[in-house]
Amino acid sequence: MRSLQSQIIWCKRLQWVLWAAMVLIAGVFYFVGFRPTTAHIARLDTDIRAKRQELREMEGRANTLQLVIEDVRKLRDAIAAGKELPKQKNLPQFIMDVERISQQASLKEYSLTPEAAPAKHDLFRQLPIKLRFKGDFRNVFAFLQQTEQLQRLTRVRRIDIKTIPNEPGQVNVDLWMNIYYSAEE
Repeated sequence: MRSLQSQIIWCKRLQWVLWAAMVLIAGVFYFVGFRPTTAHIARLDTDIRAKRQELREMEGRANTLQLVIEDVRKLRDAIAAGKELPKQKNLPQFIMDVERISQQASLKEYSLTPEAAPAKHDLFRQLPIKLRFKGDFRNVFAFLQQTEQLQRLTRVRRIDIKTIPNEPGQVNVDLWMNIYYSAEE
């Protein structure tokens, strides 16, 4: 039988072996299991973020497409309602018509400026125009109604109406609109 002293030495050695085995197992677990899995999860998170960004961009494109489809539908409705889609942009005639209406409405500081080159679409061309003027609110409203009744196919994109301080009933107007004409020039 072994002596008590030899058993204690043997138990201490066994403890060191068990500690070494635990450290070895922890190291193997870290390098073989935990670290590769963590790296894989990080790659998956990056992929998820990229896919979400791509989805947001696609949703933005889809929303833009819906706006274009709505614009085309409105243009077709306007054409069906009797609005004219001229063969050429004929900007001078449009300017004369709008200036005549602005004079009838007694608008002040009237200006009309084409904003950019015409945008080309499959079936039509679109020319953005900015109008700036001021006047009595009722006259401005009459002007807007009369321009809406023109045979020319137009669309108001944006309108900013601001009151003029210390001038009751007077407003400043910035109006962005598009005029349309046939793609066949």
